[in-house]
Amino acid sequence: VNPNHGFKQVKVLQWDFTDADPWHIRIDNSTSKALAGRAPSPDVTFTTSLSDWMAIADGRKPIAKALLTRRLKAKGDVKTLIALPRVFAR
Repeated sequence: VNPNHGFKQVKVLQWDFTDADPWHIRIDNSTSKALAGRAPSPDVTFTTSLSDWMAIADGRKPIAKALLTRRLKAKGDVKTLIALPRVFAR
């Protein structure tokens, strides 16, 4: 997670994998922590397969294409979703 993400409050991103156990990331100021399991109240939840997420994360699959083909589903706070490119900037 890019430490210059710009969030002023704690944010929680959750992945509900269709073929693996769920994970979530808690972003708190310049600290982020990945944790196994579901979060009690995530700001954003992604639903996808683990293999699709890995293809998105390493740049083999464009995120826009995954969203349009419903290989990746996202729900939650729209402002957080819009900020995600800044959060995961390389």
